[in-house]
Amino acid sequence: MHIKQFIDLSVPLENNNYSDPKPLLPKITYTNHQESFEQMAQFFPGLTRKDLPDQEA
Repeated sequence: MHIKQFIDLSVPLENNNYSDPKPLLPKITYTNHQESFEQMAQFFPGLTRKDLPDQEA
């Protein structure tokens, strides 16, 4: 017999000490639009900052 398991996705991830037990705490690294350009550019060969609105990713 297969037991179905439901995972509650309605609770947002929080970057704090009380959203989950310590071993399971999420590690969230925030970046701004200027910092994230290099990651975005990997998916679009030849992309430059000038190609984007306000030159932001």
